[in-house]
Amino acid sequence: MSKRQVAVPGHWKSVKSLSHENAVRVPVDRAVAKAVEDVVQKTWPQQLAGQGRDAAGISCAATIEVITVEQIENSHLYSKYENTRKEFCARATKGTARKPSYPKVTSDSNEQPVLTSKQLMSQLDEQLIPDINEYFIFHGAPQKHVQAILNQGIDTRLSGKGMFGKGAYFCENSMKADQYADDINNRTSGPHSMFLCKVILGHSHIAKAPANDLSRPPCLHHGTGACSCLPSEFYNSVMGTHRDGGQRLLFREFIIYEQSQVYPAYLITYERK
Repeated sequence: MSKRQVAVPGHWKSVKSLSHENAVRVPVDRAVAKAVEDVVQKTWPQQLAGQGRDAAGISCAATIEVITVEQIENSHLYSKYENTRKEFCARATKGTARKPSYPKVTSDSNEQPVLTSKQLMSQLDEQLIPDINEYFIFHGAPQKHVQAILNQGIDTRLSGKGMFGKGAYFCENSMKADQYADDINNRTSGPHSMFLCKVILGHSHIAKAPANDLSRPPCLHHGTGACSCLPSEFYNSVMGTHRDGGQRLLFREFIIYEQSQVYPAYLITYERK
């Protein structure tokens, strides 16, 4: 399918054409707001509040209160995302039941389904294509970065080097996203923001040890991002599960290295309680 055939989603309310240049924030209706808030609350494990080094300085957030949920309508970003999604779908049709193009993360018996996928209401779930491992997952961002993400998306070129390399990091727990909503050395009273993003994981490499030298997913055969294999012989994303020494992370992390694999669908404004 050609790029000209991409159309804006039917549930968008303001932007009706791909020629619309500006990003628009649109308040969602009550049903969608409730669906998003449910995902936020059900992926907030209160027993882990304040734990982990990334939670430093967050002293009392036993829970959070969602203030607003806004739908992000950015035709430029969506067009790129939708074309990437079509490419993944085309590759998915070449797989078989015994050897799918994009195995589920649960193909590893030690891994549970992506948490948000178990909590989604139909209003959100129907937007996804399971065969390409497309999920709604969270991305925390300081207020000073929100407008740039609205206009430009989550640009992997601007990412710092984390535990699993230089990419865009996402999480299945709203609590983990909250840890990145302000500076770890200068926590603020809020309100704060996080995004609920549509992310195409495709064939995800399960990283059971840090790999901070990655700038793209590793090769299926060599386990490195630096080899001469064909593009089709690389993973599409990384799911980080363990730190050095084999210690399991408190929260799994999902990393992509191509900006077109993510669309920031909803902006959630909230306060810590």
